[in-house]
Amino acid sequence: MAGTVMDLSVRGIYVATDFRLDTGTEIVLAFSLSEREEDLFQAKGVVRWINSEEERRKADYPAGFGLEFTAVTGDSLSILQRCLTRRGV
Repeated sequence: MAGTVMDLSVRGIYVATDFRLDTGTEIVLAFSLSEREEDLFQAKGVVRWINSEEERRKADYPAGFGLEFTAVTGDSLSILQRCLTRRGV
């Protein structure tokens, strides 16, 4: 599955994608937070809400889902915090 990160925090992420997942689905994800290979973020999460044509929760967001992180692996939390700090979040 591929998607675009729309919103990111230490608690979760919004992924814009046409791939449909149901609320409650558990997934493992990995994505790069920079061009540096060592800035790979890896986590487990659960889909908490969806944004689809039938169920539009955020009108200004494209189709996708909101995911709550349930486990962040290795150094991923510190990598994420550094990335958010660099972006002023």
